[in-house]
Amino acid sequence: MDDWTCYCRNPQCMLYGQMAPQAWLKYRGWHRKAARFQCQACGALVSARTGTAYAGIRTEAHTYLRGATALAEGLSIRAIGRLLDVDKDTVNHWLPVLGRHCQNVMTYFFRNLHLHECQLDELWTFISKKAAQLTPLEKLAVVHGDAWVWMAFSPMYKLVPAWVVGKCLARRVRCLGHASVSRHARSLSQTKPRQNIVYASAELTRPYRSS
Repeated sequence: MDDWTCYCRNPQCMLYGQMAPQAWLKYRGWHRKAARFQCQACGALVSARTGTAYAGIRTEAHTYLRGATALAEGLSIRAIGRLLDVDKDTVNHWLPVLGRHCQNVMTYFFRNLHLHECQLDELWTFISKKAAQLTPLEKLAVVHGDAWVWMAFSPMYKLVPAWVVGKCLARRVRCLGHASVSRHARSLSQTKPRQNIVYASAELTRPYRSS
């Protein structure tokens, strides 16, 4: 783990956000098998795991890394629990931690992309039960039933710059378009407008046409 990226996280500290060599951190032993430092300016403690995907994880690092790899490969939660000899609830705890960290990393790096073309597609699934099996009260709650993952795919760079999860509604597609445009690079010249993105879809469904 790279300790050079550690910094004081106390907003009132004069060295807040300053990484090495500007940071004034002193080694203060280990905590949960991770190095811990103390800011010499304000006295706040900083763990080397803070701000990483290992933050808040008590499982042994090698087991956690194998579990994260298995989740990325699409293995089921119960199967991962059996393979690593951990409880399925432990794997369920890993999933949102990894998801939030991946989202933060992607948001940081997926900026100013030179997108020229995006293919629009969707994935269908359902939560708890299919839409035809919902009760009137469950339909009003708009929680269970059909769910769609709308995504924009860049065939040139093999990237998925944006996706939206929700119902099959036109506003979801519009949100997808806004999200993909927000990742698009602005022109280097202030007078030259930003190049538009060409969208293509194999299925010209009603939400696509209206958006």
